[in-house]
Amino acid sequence: EGELLNNAIMSATLGRDETTEEILIDVPSSGTLCTGDKDYFKFFVDDPDGNNETITLTPGSDNIDIILVDDSDTTLAEAMAVDGGVSDGIVSYTHPGGVTKYVYAKITKKLDATSFEYSFSVTIE
Repeated sequence: EGELLNNAIMSATLGRDETTEEILIDVPSSGTLCTGDKDYFKFFVDDPDGNNETITLTPGSDNIDIILVDDSDTTLAEAMAVDGGVSDGIVSYTHPGGVTKYVYAKITKKLDATSFEYSFSVTIE
């Protein structure tokens, strides 16, 4: 699994600084998934001016699924099927401004393959 031990929400890798609002992970970010593994990355979404914020994750690897979940691991957003029922894997979630919330990117493998590296990019606007 490499350097990151982020197999659960409680041990999620922090992806955005709460004070500076800077993205803390490399963009694109990367990790390694082993058999039966899942990785979590934690992002806070909030706009003190009351505007909505949208977090968008784009897979750089076509062998992963990204789901945005809350702190109870309940799905907030997942990739939608586009042309011909095929998904591009991009996931977006818009959060109402003025209320701080933590959103977790849950990364899993599409196939039950052996260990492999993956990448994704994130934007918050």
